[in-house]
Amino acid sequence: MRTHSRRLLGLALGLTSLSALATPIDLSGWQAEGPGKWQLGAPGSVTQTRNEAPTVFFSSDPAQGFSLSGQLQVDYAKDNDVIGFVLGYQAGDLGASDVDYLLIDWRRSDQSRYGGRAEGGLAISHVTDRLDENSGAWWHDPAQGVEELARGLTLGDTGWDPYTSYDFDLHFTATGVELFIDGIKELDLAGNFADGGIGFYNYSQRNAIYSGLQFTALAADDSGGSIPAPTSLALLLAGVLGLGLSRRRR
Repeated sequence: MRTHSRRLLGLALGLTSLSALATPIDLSGWQAEGPGKWQLGAPGSVTQTRNEAPTVFFSSDPAQGFSLSGQLQVDYAKDNDVIGFVLGYQAGDLGASDVDYLLIDWRRSDQSRYGGRAEGGLAISHVTDRLDENSGAWWHDPAQGVEELARGLTLGDTGWDPYTSYDFDLHFTATGVELFIDGIKELDLAGNFADGGIGFYNYSQRNAIYSGLQFTALAADDSGGSIPAPTSLALLLAGVLGLGLSRRRR
């Protein structure tokens, strides 16, 4: 029994270490679109430095079945605009019509422009047309191809704070999107979503920093949701180990 327990412990610790020591994403092959300036920093880190029209920095590899995690921070206090993500994105989508991808944007505060009022806070929208300096990108105008689908569960009307680091974990599958900010689930959207790349989005917001970026493969759970596979397996083995030790004590 002692030898069996040691083997389980070694396997569980090995899997936990594998998850903890995941290497940062190599961003050198990612692409930028729009007028933004995306500058690579330390491994797994990129900063957008311009106050411009919508811009994205993305991986063209299909992203469904993966979780993207890292930290997000804006080192600029004299602006109130938008940071976020794109999901199911294809090269050229930013300036094209008849597109099909998801946009997650987080605005610092309410702002009125282009004939409407953009609410501060976190939201996810479906994009079907060109994303530009217009009412679509600004306040999610369906007539301009941006239909808001849901707002953050606790940050729906709360903007980001400058010089504050936020941990994020973004899960993307063919049937669901989940976004956690600082460990709190903010978005949990079910549907049927087109596959495509994943990336970062800025609109009129400089000095947005995405860092500590890592990908984790997802495994479907019994409820149809998704969980990071390495961590869940390590926890399962740890539970089996605990059961074995309990039996040994008896």
